[in-house]
Amino acid sequence: MSKIINPHENEAGLIKSASSSIHRRSFLKYSGAGIALSAMFLAGCNDNDDDETDYSQDMVNLGSGDVGILNYAFALEQLEAAFYTQVVANKYSGMTDLETAVLTD
Repeated sequence: MSKIINPHENEAGLIKSASSSIHRRSFLKYSGAGIALSAMFLAGCNDNDDDETDYSQDMVNLGSGDVGILNYAFALEQLEAAFYTQVVANKYSGMTDLETAVLTD
């Protein structure tokens, strides 16, 4: 087969764009910008992981294991019942009698 000739190749077979060198001034400019951006990024990182806020004061102990799961399910059912009670007590203006009957069931 015939050899495919690239018009941008020189005698050594190197493409000019790959063999062109970057000027020293451009290299220093880009590396300085990269270092500055890295420094700004690292300055934003916080090394202080000692935030020991005690959240257990605001939590309810539901138990552990199967009892805890059942207590959690019971709490969700109570929340759902309270929600529907509020919906029926504070009807929106377009609520029909059928919707009210469904929600009070």
